[in-house]
Amino acid sequence: ETMASRFDILHLPAPLRSGGWRPVLRRWGQLLDEYASGRGSARDHAYWYGERPLTGLLAAAAWSTRGGWALEEFSSPRSGGVRRRIGRGDLWLGTGRGVFTVEAKIAWPSLSAAPGESCVTRQLAAAKRQLRSLDGQYRCGRLVAVCFVVPHLTQAAVRRGAVTELMGDMPARLARDPYAVAVHRP
Repeated sequence: ETMASRFDILHLPAPLRSGGWRPVLRRWGQLLDEYASGRGSARDHAYWYGERPLTGLLAAAAWSTRGGWALEEFSSPRSGGVRRRIGRGDLWLGTGRGVFTVEAKIAWPSLSAAPGESCVTRQLAAAKRQLRSLDGQYRCGRLVAVCFVVPHLTQAAVRRGAVTELMGDMPARLARDPYAVAVHRP
């Protein structure tokens, strides 16, 4: 039995829409639900474990859509100032309609931290820098910076409605080009 959740794609820029991201994101939302429902009575959520599991589920979503494929944690030379080094890119993702190089970050906004939106835009800027630092031959297709936003709140704060206080209308404010915005609420 799958837990009831709400997964909404609030905005998808034209290059991602035409590149086949909508079915991948929908499947990703389903996988988040499947993970949560498959963990027994302890309401466990993949997003509590950080960037890697969320990126892994995004890769799994690509594989489970028509024509989709993915490869995580590929090695690539990176430029970093005057030195080149070997680093890793987070994800190559194919949709059957496009190929993408994805760099993912996670933001954990809390009530005591800087405003959530600035936290997200900082992480997206860092992901963009890392994408640009990849050696050109390891940049497949379009470059996509991703930031998973997971509110960091106590159970008491959640009960008193702090998720709304913390997140506010941030998803709606970010739902414009160049951002793709999808929201998963268990």
